[in-house]
Amino acid sequence: MLTADQHGLPRALAERLGDEARAAFAEAPREARFRLLAQALNLDEAALLAELARLTGLEVLAEPAIDAEGLKVLPARIAAEAQVVPTILAGAPEGRLNLVTALPPDAATMDWVATFTPRRPKWFLAPPERVAQLINENYGVGSGSLDDEGQDLPVQAEAATDGEADQDAAVVRFVTDVLSQGVAEGATDVHFEPQEGHLRIRYRIDGLLVAVPLPENLARFQDAIISRLKIMARLNISERRLPQDGRINFRDGKNVLDIRVSTIPTIYAESVSLRLLNQRKEAYDMDRIGMSPDEQALVRKVLDYPHGIILVTGPTGSGKSTSLNAFLREINSPELRIVTIEDAFELGIEHFEASHPDHDALQARAANIEGQGEINMSDLTRMALRMDPDRVIVGEVRGAEAFPMLLAMSQGNNGSMCTLHADSARSTFPKLLAYVSMASMGLPTDTVNLLVASAIHFVVHIQNIDGRRRVTSIIEVTDAEGSSIISNEVFSYSHPESAFMALRAQTSEVLSEFGFQRPTGMSWSA
Repeated sequence: MLTADQHGLPRALAERLGDEARAAFAEAPREARFRLLAQALNLDEAALLAELARLTGLEVLAEPAIDAEGLKVLPARIAAEAQVVPTILAGAPEGRLNLVTALPPDAATMDWVATFTPRRPKWFLAPPERVAQLINENYGVGSGSLDDEGQDLPVQAEAATDGEADQDAAVVRFVTDVLSQGVAEGATDVHFEPQEGHLRIRYRIDGLLVAVPLPENLARFQDAIISRLKIMARLNISERRLPQDGRINFRDGKNVLDIRVSTIPTIYAESVSLRLLNQRKEAYDMDRIGMSPDEQALVRKVLDYPHGIILVTGPTGSGKSTSLNAFLREINSPELRIVTIEDAFELGIEHFEASHPDHDALQARAANIEGQGEINMSDLTRMALRMDPDRVIVGEVRGAEAFPMLLAMSQGNNGSMCTLHADSARSTFPKLLAYVSMASMGLPTDTVNLLVASAIHFVVHIQNIDGRRRVTSIIEVTDAEGSSIISNEVFSYSHPESAFMALRAQTSEVLSEFGFQRPTGMSWSA
């Protein structure tokens, strides 16, 4: 390799950096240096790897494979901190340790490797995402933080601390690593699930639960990890018999996340579920969330419909809030005044000033320690109607706020939207009836059903199918009779050959005004 500085940066590249960029590169953790260098040099990943290869003589491996034997000699702490992983190469000389890294190794990294293995290393370059992926898959997420062998690192890598303080710091680093990795992979939820003899951690990504690869020694840190999460959420760590709820403000780089925390006792220990919010820095659209062109066309016509509430439903993790975010892109006229109401900011409309310049984002607030200052979703819904809104968007209906929302939307606030947890489109109606009853209004069922029918026009049901969000059903609410809601299913994912069924003539006429044309095979009702 050609001469490099103390941080492994080839001098030819170091000379192209300003003093500020060099200082930032030197102070950054190794996993962040590649990105900083690419930004400073205005190069993409492939171009920077090619330049590093030219200056150092190191070969680039686009898809390195793991060396299982090499894992036994390279400690997790070294792999994580130095962002280096052993790779296997066909035809490589016996006894040689092939190592891949995104940046050329610095002197400290080479000293660490020499400390733990007598095998002569040969270095290669690889994309940083691939290196990080191999480390997480084979050592476990956060493995560098909980590495038992950390005390044996050279003095450059590890400051002298007492055992208890070191363990506390390791747990803090581990929790941070797990959350940061969840954010990087686009997780909406992180679950810490105690099992018999071990702790399982899973991410929910695109509606699916994905097991997180973890270090083998995680079990002995289990209690400390759960306590750390409760401390971050300002919960009572001594209370282990009752469920608790809290919030964490978590900073990941420049992003600040609002994390909703829920704990519940299990037969083994406390289970902790985290909901990661406020991650949207770019708007979703219907292409990006995986909707087909036909689905998009119909949804756009539904969104243009000038009457009533559009209720977006689906099971947990189906993508209701993400879909609602995408639907908001379709009504992004600056002439509209939009008010959003959420228990926790998930829609992220505040990030899209260009698309929604006139909007107000309202958030419910819990009571303070004296029991004062609570503002619930019902209060916010009533307040929003006094703000002259064109559209009121309720993030999620799950309680007594259903009654003022339905009442308001039946009085001329048309074209509004909200989400609701439901296993099917038709199960929406009994849930709304139950929510209205929570408001203790004492209204008879037929009256509530009339209110539902006058306020809601369409129910758009979302489900995650094969990792993609799909509109599986659209129901048009037409009327109410006694204890029943009268509705038509105007779209069904299960009938692609004639997806539209029993569409009312009245509805077809209105949709036609918005340019809707009947697809081949559509059936019409009288």
